[in-house]
Amino acid sequence: MKQIFKKVVSVIVSSLLIAQQSLVANSIVIDKNAPIKNQPSLDKARNGVPIVNIVKPNNNGLSHNKFSNYNVEKEGLILNNSNRRDTSTNLGGYIYGNKNLANTKTAKIILNEVTSKNRSKLEGFTEVAGDRASVVIANPNGIYINGAGFINTDKATITTANPNIKNGDISSYDVNDGLIEIQKDGLNTKNVNKAELYAKTIKINAKINANNLDIITGENKILSDGTIVPKDSSNHATVSLDSSALGGIYANKIKLIGTNKGVGVNLDGEISAQDSLEISTNGKIVLNKALSSSNVKITSNDELESNTIYGSNVNINVKKSVKNRDIIASKTDININTSSLTNDNLIASGVNTKLEDTKKGSLNIDADTIKNKNLLYAKDDINLNAKTLKSSKDSQINSKKSINIKSQNIDNEESVKITAKDNLKINNKNDINSDIFNSENSNIVATNGNLDITSNSINLNNSNQIAALNDIN
Repeated sequence: MKQIFKKVVSVIVSSLLIAQQSLVANSIVIDKNAPIKNQPSLDKARNGVPIVNIVKPNNNGLSHNKFSNYNVEKEGLILNNSNRRDTSTNLGGYIYGNKNLANTKTAKIILNEVTSKNRSKLEGFTEVAGDRASVVIANPNGIYINGAGFINTDKATITTANPNIKNGDISSYDVNDGLIEIQKDGLNTKNVNKAELYAKTIKINAKINANNLDIITGENKILSDGTIVPKDSSNHATVSLDSSALGGIYANKIKLIGTNKGVGVNLDGEISAQDSLEISTNGKIVLNKALSSSNVKITSNDELESNTIYGSNVNINVKKSVKNRDIIASKTDININTSSLTNDNLIASGVNTKLEDTKKGSLNIDADTIKNKNLLYAKDDINLNAKTLKSSKDSQINSKKSINIKSQNIDNEESVKITAKDNLKINNKNDINSDIFNSENSNIVATNGNLDITSNSINLNNSNQIAALNDIN
């Protein structure tokens, strides 16, 4: 009985070992139906880390490798770009050089393309052994990322596109479908000069750490120079870029672009850029926290809802509406252009991250309707241009220099304060009969300068204070 039991255990253990080896082996499967020139060979380092001996590059330095399965496990993956006898790697120690590169130049770009219907998993680091090269991972079926990163790579492109090769180079990427999903241990490309994520849809539920990061969503043709040519399609999701509170994007420079009409961006996680931050989409943008030590540029053909936006300079150009739920602030200037602006709390220019005054900063708002429920503030001038300016009870418009307001209809509720340290000019005189200036129990003060109010109709109710150090006109 003991001998039978030992045999059964032996068979089970052997089966498990074989299954495990098969699983590892199946992580990378070469497409045997591809042309020979696109079929790399496989090897392993002494510590078991898989090695892909990439195919010989063409005259332009492109090594185009095709796979049925392409997955990077926790131990990582080595792309052998060495034409020397042996080379040292971080993941696998010393490995032999790539025989496919004998007596030839090494690759400048390594393209790993999946030709089957299988999704890719990137759960470890990819290292280029030998000479540094850019890496492109292209799988139209989708890519799952959990703890991925790159070593010895200039640029990393992760995409659900079909790459187009023209004259020996990648001329463009055709994105028609596919999801890039980032989970758990996230994506780390801090040691890569530039990282690119191209997919129809991207979901971020973990941290992305990068140097220079471009994320482009939607159905597009993306040219090698970065030019985006959107495709006409009605098969859209409601959100093309979605980040949960667990997600976050941290990089020196960040560019987020969504091209599908009416398809939005929902970023519940933090976005933080040491350099510039750019967000552009044809749909609604929902932001929790977007921070930059440099410029912030937000563009949408739809709406913007945000909790916190801060940058050295903030430019917002949104076609329909902007709703500031908490803070929009900048070290210098803020420029907002939209149809409707609602400020629930604070819009402040010329302040630091602690909301203390800096050296300068103007606030410029151009909108059909401005609804101020709390405070509009500027270290320098405030310029408001709106058909309707409505200030809620106890709200303030405060400038350390001058305020210039041009509006057809100005409506101040009770206890509104409009204060300029220098000149305050309010002009809502026009040929439209409905030009009205209403103010109830409000303070309108030009501390050190002139106060000019021009209106077809002025209604001052109860205990208004209108004051200026110099002239009142």
